Amino acid sequence: MPMSKNKKQKPKKTSIKKNSKKKSHITSKRESKHKCTYNKKCSPFDIVYLDNINSSTLCANAEKVYKKHILKTQLLPVEKDKLVKGYKEYLLKLCNAEKGYSIFFTSGEIESNRIFLCSAVNAYKKIRKVTPHIVVSAVEHESIIKYAISLKDSGQIDLTFIKPNIYGCILSENIENTIKPNTCCVLITYINHELGAVNNIEKISDILHEKRIPLHTDCSYLFGKHKLDLCKTNIDSATITFDKINGPVGVGAIIIKNDLLDGYQLADHSSTLDNKRSHNIPAIASAIESVKNSMLNRSIKNKNILKFRKEIINKLSTKYKMMLYSDYINSDSPPLDKLKDKNKLIVLGPPTNNDSYYTPSILSFALINNKGKTGEIIKKELEKKNIIIGIPDVEKNFIYNEIKIPKNVQEHIIRISLSDDVSQDDINKFIDTLKKII
Repeated sequence: MPMSKNKKQKPKKTSIKKNSKKKSHITSKRESKHKCTYNKKCSPFDIVYLDNINSSTLCANAEKVYKKHILKTQLLPVEKDKLVKGYKEYLLKLCNAEKGYSIFFTSGEIESNRIFLCSAVNAYKKIRKVTPHIVVSAVEHESIIKYAISLKDSGQIDLTFIKPNIYGCILSENIENTIKPNTCCVLITYINHELGAVNNIEKISDILHEKRIPLHTDCSYLFGKHKLDLCKTNIDSATITFDKINGPVGVGAIIIKNDLLDGYQLADHSSTLDNKRSHNIPAIASAIESVKNSMLNRSIKNKNILKFRKEIINKLSTKYKMMLYSDYINSDSPPLDKLKDKNKLIVLGPPTNNDSYYTPSILSFALINNKGKTGEIIKKELEKKNIIIGIPDVEKNFIYNEIKIPKNVQEHIIRISLSDDVSQDDINKFIDTLKKII
């Protein structure tokens, strides 16, 4: 800090009370990211946060564990190794992957996905001496799609995209038609992060394993909210992350079958997979605590979130004409509709009457309204009331074009992603405020 120009000015004396607590240098994401940004009179915890797809707020237990470890003196290497081994064993047991799998900590979803894709491509080229063919679903996370396109454009791979159905799901029957003699691997997300649609990964993996082709699955939007059973689903490689379940940002993991690690010799192409990586113990310990917190009474939490999801749709339906996107796209506008009433609530993703096809924590819909307010305008107006929602970046998300949503409808899409700590008051405030805006 530069010195004051007034040299005679004396610093003010400060007194510290004996019993006063030190202010922590660690703040939760809710405080740091949204601290009085929208309404300066509000406290950080007055904010209704409904955009947990990007990252959720750090839970109290995870923050407490982080502080505990960050204030510890330097650990000996043997002590660090013992902690990391314990964390890995816990996660493998949780995912029913104690036998035949290895886990490696990463910086998050993007790195985990790219580590697998890069290592698999390089390993296949080295072993087979041919250009690898990669199959990727068109609803993958941007980190996979952009990297796969980059590899294709540079001549390193052949690339095939699998298109989803209108619900955003990848059908298993379409997998077999994409396979070639030089197919190196297939990448299919477990849950569509924009629409909440759940893919039948177990059926897809069965098809691929008949042809001895490994499957990588991004489980970031399933892990911690639903049971992830790697043995049952027979996934070869899985990405998990913690910032979607009230854990810290910057920590994730990739879990890989030992047979794939050894067969493709993946460790030769990644220092992470070769276990030559330093570990952030405070962040990983905090991440583990967030998993424990998330899995506690999981079925009850999911029922509560599902109730809130249905409540949002039902209460908005009293003001707007609600219809499923599948009905909207397959029919003309009813000719006897009143021309003045253009308010429509178009729910995207799988049918709402069968919750086994979608995760309750994600809800995307288009609000066609008389005032012509787009999703971006609605988002900004909600922010002024301290309500945070998501809107898709339609220029980067292939999914909306793939399921043939018209451009004039895409600009009206908003996305709600619910966390475990959302309350009835939060839902009421969101619904009431949204109705007033429109």
